[in-house]
Parts: sequence; C-alpha cells; structure tokens
Amino acid sequence: MLFIYINIDEEDNVRVLEFFGLKTTECPTYRYIHLGEDMLKYKPDEGEITADSVTSFVDSIIDGKRQVTNCTTLFTQSACYMLPFVF
Repeated sequence: MLFIYINIDEEDNVRVLEFFGLKTTECPTYRYIHLGEDMLKYKPDEGEITADSVTSFVDSIIDGKRQVTNCTTLFTQSACYMLPFVF
C-alpha cells in the first residue's frame, strides 16, 4: 500500500488530483484506489481523518465489506491524501 500526500496549494500538483478524478474542493480527503485495468476507487465515510478512521476504512476494503464508489465532495482545505493500492 502506498500513501501519497499532495500539496494542492502548488498549482502543478493539481494535475495529479485530476489523474485520480479528484478536485481541490474535495480536500483534505483520502481514497483507496486500486490501480489495474480499471481504476477502482473507494471513498471513506464522511468524518474526521484519524488513524483509526483510516485503519477501519482500509480494513473494510480488504475484508470486502465496502463497495466501489464514485469520488464526490468531502472536505475543503488544502491537502489531499490518497491511498492507491498497487499489486
């Protein structure tokens, strides 16, 4: 599992968000993204970003309890966290 931090205050970094289908208005946030033939995206429940909430979110995906979702607006600040999962 790879954790990526993107400083969205840097204009050039916004292109990375676009690649993952996210917008600056959704940040700070995180996603679990499976990179393969299809880019499967999992969105956490709304709420505070904590170690426990991220752990619970990832566990729910690994355990097959969370469905693939479309990325939609979550938060508005200047950082975005994504969790791409690469085999």
